[in-house]
Amino acid sequence: MLKKLTDILTSFPHVRLWYLILFILSVACLIDVPGAPVFGMSKFTQIVFTVSVSAFKASLLIIFAAWLWRYCKASILLIILLVLYIIVAITNVGAFAFYGFGMSRKLISLIAQTNPSEASEFIPDIISHLGLLLSSLWTWIAVIIAILAGVLFCKLPRIVVILITSALSLTGLGMYTWLFFSFDTAKTSIAMSLRIPKYFMDQRRWNLEMQQRIDNKKPLPHPESVKSEHAAANVVVIIGESSNRPNLSLYGFPLQTSPYMDSIADSLIVFTDAIASSLLTSANVERIISFKADDLVEGDWYNYPSLIDLFKAAGYKTYWLSNQERAGVWSNAVGALASGVDVMSFVGMEYCDDTLLAERTFDDVLLPPFKKALSDDADYRMIFLHLLGSHTIYHKRFPPERARYSVNDIYSAPLNRPWLNDDGAQLLADYSNSLVFTDSIWHETFREIADNPSPSILIYLSDHGEKVCEGDNLRGRDSHSVEIPFIIYANKAYREANPGIMEQLAAAKDRPFSSAALVHMLMTLTGTDYELYNGADDPLSDSFVARTRMVDEAPWIHDYKY
Repeated sequence: MLKKLTDILTSFPHVRLWYLILFILSVACLIDVPGAPVFGMSKFTQIVFTVSVSAFKASLLIIFAAWLWRYCKASILLIILLVLYIIVAITNVGAFAFYGFGMSRKLISLIAQTNPSEASEFIPDIISHLGLLLSSLWTWIAVIIAILAGVLFCKLPRIVVILITSALSLTGLGMYTWLFFSFDTAKTSIAMSLRIPKYFMDQRRWNLEMQQRIDNKKPLPHPESVKSEHAAANVVVIIGESSNRPNLSLYGFPLQTSPYMDSIADSLIVFTDAIASSLLTSANVERIISFKADDLVEGDWYNYPSLIDLFKAAGYKTYWLSNQERAGVWSNAVGALASGVDVMSFVGMEYCDDTLLAERTFDDVLLPPFKKALSDDADYRMIFLHLLGSHTIYHKRFPPERARYSVNDIYSAPLNRPWLNDDGAQLLADYSNSLVFTDSIWHETFREIADNPSPSILIYLSDHGEKVCEGDNLRGRDSHSVEIPFIIYANKAYREANPGIMEQLAAAKDRPFSSAALVHMLMTLTGTDYELYNGADDPLSDSFVARTRMVDEAPWIHDYKY
């Protein structure tokens, strides 16, 4: 077997030169992967991974090329495959060098959505980047080292070449196997030859699904009947992620996890009994921004009119600013629902696994587009901010230098959790730090609203909560994990202009309701009249009726009293 393989390789012309070319192209195709934050590799490990896995890939490719050459005489096919590999490698390393992310769904989407006219606008920028690259001393040092290494490689005795390539390839196989079995995500991202076709197929499938959902959206019936007094010129709705109400100091948690909110608590309307209508982000956001109430279980979300369409008809310019993904397994519904806004911006990663191949984006990236939207020349604005909040891996949701709590702080706090070990305490510290960082994002939006001369309101709620080290040292969700913070701030101009609504807010703070009631609450807060308004579902209305709330289309077991 080994002799046959050797015969195949030696029959391939200039085999060492082609191996070097394939090795360099493989490095270019993998260069964005080892530095991904999800892997947490040291600089040395990144270098070893890139070199060894590239050698392993080059070995497989040269064997395949030599086999095609010897048995199929497929020279044309080899040229086509080589050209494609060169294009992919240049695209990957170029995008990574210029924009910070390689061949990801974000890049594929960017390419797909760019027309020839827009593409021409990138040319000066690309030329500028290339000029800087070519003028760098380090670039030329790298080129010289590569040439010298190539010449040396071609002149080494065959046995030495075999030993070097075999050792690197086996190391690469080992590192690839370690990474594949050590992580639940990014497995196809490890091999460029796998992620490219997968990304294109996923992109096409998700685009089709997204378009189908958009096409199926129910239009707002009788939009001409919408009337609004525009009681609020600016409406800002912050949708948090995985923020558990009992874990906020505003609601009594012993660690100060919402310091800015705490400092102005007397100026806030803090609702004490709001819950989410689902334990899942997409299922809950579907109801937050549509007329589908939590107790309506018939038909999909797109069979119900959209909150966004309602307020566009009411004269508001609408914005959807998100640090979550535009599309993915769970995100198409949210992306489709938000598709009707006047301004849509996904400022973080647009697709669910792009964060694996790019630097982490914290929620403060939403602040510049938010301030830009607030200074827009529209008369009335409704701005949604969709945070990444405390999603999944808590320590990645805040800058390390912004960490407020450590394991020792958790042990010192009066939590009465004797089961906590170091891992659990660290998990709870990370979760608490992510909540503190979300509070800082809320504070920045609060400052803009508080100083605004126009009547303005700021609403903060979460998509769902999270169970963190309650009863054990793990995280997860249970029936209590729909208990969410729901907070409203009205600035001075709004309070002075709408004393009656402020009285309604004060009277409603302890009423039990689901976040699916947001559309009705917003109609009251903005003085908007529409035929689908239902006072029984509006906690701010005197007609509100407390009832058993539904979570994931089943009665919430903690609402037995209703």
